[in-house]
Amino acid sequence: MFLRPDAEIEEEIRQVVLGELPLPAHVEFAVLDGVVTLRGPLRDRALAPLPARGIRAVEGVVDVRRELEGAVGTAA
Repeated sequence: MFLRPDAEIEEEIRQVVLGELPLPAHVEFAVLDGVVTLRGPLRDRALAPLPARGIRAVEGVVDVRRELEGAVGTAA
């Protein structure tokens, strides 16, 4: 298990991951004990794996939970 502060993980996600692949405006994320939770509406849930993949690559992330709302593979 990594011992990295959640605030440090969150900052790296903001700077590195979201700098390359920004989340839609209403999708937010939170980090708690290395677990990142993505929440909010998403026009196309088929796109959800993209930020999750980048977030998983951040050192210290132990899991990514997707609590996203929207249509599967189509516009909501």
